[in-house]
Amino acid sequence: MIGEIVDEVTREMFVSEAVAYLVRDQADQSELAAIRTAVARRVEFLDANFLTALTGFIRACDARGDRQLASLLMNVRAEVLRQVASRMPSAAQVLDLALRHADKDARLDLLRTALGGGRGGRAAGATGPAGAEGLGLGLGEQVPAADLDTLSATASKFIDEMEEQAEVLDRRLLARLVLLREELRLLREEGRFTDDGGGAEEPVRSNVPQRCAAFLKELVAVGDPVRRVGLLSRAFESDWEGAAPRQKPQTAFHAGQPDAVRPGRFMATLQSTARQLRDDPAAADTPGGGAVKHAAVLSRLELIRSEAMAVLDRMHGGDRAAEADQSAEAAAAGAAAEAGAVVGAVPTPVYGAPDGLPNPTEPAEAEGSKGAGQGQGQGLEVVEGVAVEEPGAEGGFTG
Repeated sequence: MIGEIVDEVTREMFVSEAVAYLVRDQADQSELAAIRTAVARRVEFLDANFLTALTGFIRACDARGDRQLASLLMNVRAEVLRQVASRMPSAAQVLDLALRHADKDARLDLLRTALGGGRGGRAAGATGPAGAEGLGLGLGEQVPAADLDTLSATASKFIDEMEEQAEVLDRRLLARLVLLREELRLLREEGRFTDDGGGAEEPVRSNVPQRCAAFLKELVAVGDPVRRVGLLSRAFESDWEGAAPRQKPQTAFHAGQPDAVRPGRFMATLQSTARQLRDDPAAADTPGGGAVKHAAVLSRLELIRSEAMAVLDRMHGGDRAAEADQSAEAAAAGAAAEAGAVVGAVPTPVYGAPDGLPNPTEPAEAEGSKGAGQGQGQGLEVVEGVAVEEPGAEGGFTG
């Protein structure tokens, strides 16, 4: 099929150029238009192997120095992706458009546009900072309308499918999807706060992965924000065996699932745990309920959420973002050491902050050697009534 597309485009271009030469006029056919027509005739018959084969041909052309054919094949690949994306459901199209933005403000603007009924691209007359240019739309592109529940469910489906594989092939894409789902959650909370009648709360997982829950328990007991960020980075960037002890499969279905702490599962576990603490039925006799009884733990969980989103924000930015953070990491690590590394000594930047967040890397054996003596291992026992102390003048939180 790749050969057929190349032959058709070459033939169309040759005929157009020949006619233009004979009549002493400009060619009436562009390469992109010929590619669009050739791909449109075959897009219904493409399968998952097509792009793999096409990528292989592009690499082979680059290797032998045939840049003209490589450029043609790259244009074919871009057109295939464009036409396939245009056939996706509206929620998937919105997510596809949002994933193109590295800037969180641009993503949020695009999501708000979709939730507000969508908007057309430049061809539809959208202009100005809030128009097509502001949303990063190409000529004729549109932001489809989508509702919040469908967007969240679609993002969760993509995340689950990626994390159920034995190996996550693109952790940068996974980080962007998880970050996007968290931003949708924030938009839901924003809507519930601003709407007079309020809205339904986002559903949470009732059966969370046990290993993620164990890892979260360890994190809650760590008072040093620099160390927490380092642990989160290590867990998110690889299937780190030292994140938490292995757990027995909860059901026969889970027996075939990868047993690793992965970003999407961790964030879902964190959200479910926070909801469980806030709605704790045992706190019915406490004024304010679980929100007051577990206030210290909920505050710690919000810090962990912010730190996790900062790690995801840096992950999806690629190597350049990591290099830009190196100087900030060194400065933050030194400041934390001087301040005693307690919560509140050094403000935790929100995700996407220009200064970034530190990401110290420690050897695996060092993690195991520190053990519970360093404040690990008792974090989520607060569910059973053991509170986390408020930070005092002499120190930070303790498990």
